[in-house]
Amino acid sequence: MNTKIGGGPAFPNGGVSKVSQITGKVLENFQGSQGMSLRDYFAARAMVGILSQASERTWPSDTPEALAQCAYQTADAMLAERIKS
Repeated sequence: MNTKIGGGPAFPNGGVSKVSQITGKVLENFQGSQGMSLRDYFAARAMVGILSQASERTWPSDTPEALAQCAYQTADAMLAERIKS
């Protein structure tokens, strides 16, 4: 994942092991995940805010694509501000 564009992982998970409570031996290993990008997380949260304040007449546009674009523009602005700090 390109951290400059996506901001890095939002919810990384290093993996989990299932261990026997009787023997203490590892039974299974579950591979970790990088999770969603921070950009995607910010965009999703921005979309919640946009939709909570929007009626059909006040959306940035009539299309879902325009709404998604607005959410990602907000996410990009949040990432830009985060880099400044």
